[in-house]
Amino acid sequence: NRKMKKMSVILLIAGLLLSASACSGKPNANESVSAQGSDISDVSEEASVKETITELRESRQESVGKTSAVSSALSKENSDPASESKETTESAVISQISETENSAEPESSQEESVSSAEISIQSEIAAESSEPSVPAASPDSSYIETEVSPEAVSQSSSQQDSFIAVSTKIDSVNVKVQPQDGAEGYIIQCSDKADFPESSTLSVRTVSPAASFSDLTRNKTYYVRTASYHTKNGKQIRSAWSEKYDAKLKEIVEIDGVTYIDGMLIANKTYSLPESYGYGLTDETNQAYYNMVAGAAADGITLWMESGFRSYETQYYTYNSFVQDRGVALADLCSARPGHSEHQSGMAIDFNTTSDYFAGTPEANWIEAHCAEYGFILRYPKGKEAITGYKYEPWHVRYVGKEKAAEITKSGLTVEEYYGITSVYAD
Repeated sequence: NRKMKKMSVILLIAGLLLSASACSGKPNANESVSAQGSDISDVSEEASVKETITELRESRQESVGKTSAVSSALSKENSDPASESKETTESAVISQISETENSAEPESSQEESVSSAEISIQSEIAAESSEPSVPAASPDSSYIETEVSPEAVSQSSSQQDSFIAVSTKIDSVNVKVQPQDGAEGYIIQCSDKADFPESSTLSVRTVSPAASFSDLTRNKTYYVRTASYHTKNGKQIRSAWSEKYDAKLKEIVEIDGVTYIDGMLIANKTYSLPESYGYGLTDETNQAYYNMVAGAAADGITLWMESGFRSYETQYYTYNSFVQDRGVALADLCSARPGHSEHQSGMAIDFNTTSDYFAGTPEANWIEAHCAEYGFILRYPKGKEAITGYKYEPWHVRYVGKEKAAEITKSGLTVEEYYGITSVYAD
């Protein structure tokens, strides 16, 4: 392209300068006649200059029209056997132009006008004949052609994953991911920083679309995100990261010796109540009890309160009576030590009887099926003895409010599992 442009401009300049030289050095017929009688008038000079400029512009238009032809001729230069002679011809033209420029008289106002027009036309030719630059083709960025590791952070434009559920406890986060078509596995990350810096980001690479992050700092907010990966051309590539999800850990605080998790009072073998705490059933618990009794009656089930609030002192005598009758190990399975009983909270009720024969009765079955509708949960379910620290008690319910009761019951978890806490005596 440069050679084409160069040749085109050279030919044009040659024609322009030769024409200018002819105008300044060779008189035309009118000038010859006029020279015999008188000098050339100023009007004739101006007309001659205008005529020359017109010729230059016509030459420029003709040159632009011939650009493609010159380009085609020059493109064959390297393979043309006569290319050497073409270069010689080009050199001769350049030499001729140089000689013509040296012989021109700089004082000539006519030549200065032609030169100015020539420069202007050359600039216009260069602008019109220049080719627009073509941007380089960008590579396919749909995939990352590198082996995936849990620490990978670069992104691709593949489909993002979406979460099924993110749940938290006091020191852990659980994540379940919507399975992705074609996914071979998943990368799930958790961080206490929203931008997921490598230094503080936990990563799990798993075939199963779920992960848990434990032993986290309590009372903090964490962030989770996920991506899927699959194999392409023998390499593992991952999708773009999903949007990040806030995962606020369930808050655990102690106020005046009483432990609360997300506002719910906790009393078990790990968390105790002060001796002075409690005065009777709370108003909410008492009202929920009457509503539940009425609801059971409507279904033909008779319920009554066998035991409600028990003070620290009452619990002291209750527990020690078990120890005297059955020993410490069995007493700890059937009764709470003073300060660790839910009855002292004023939010626990034992229905009808505390005999093991109550299990499987219509009353026990109704309580398990319907107590959440009134804001209660079955506190010590069957098969959870190692977690709650107590044997199965189908008669013991705990008031937590309708919303929380529905959540915990739906989860199938005990309070300890739901919040990620223990129920173990310190000694």
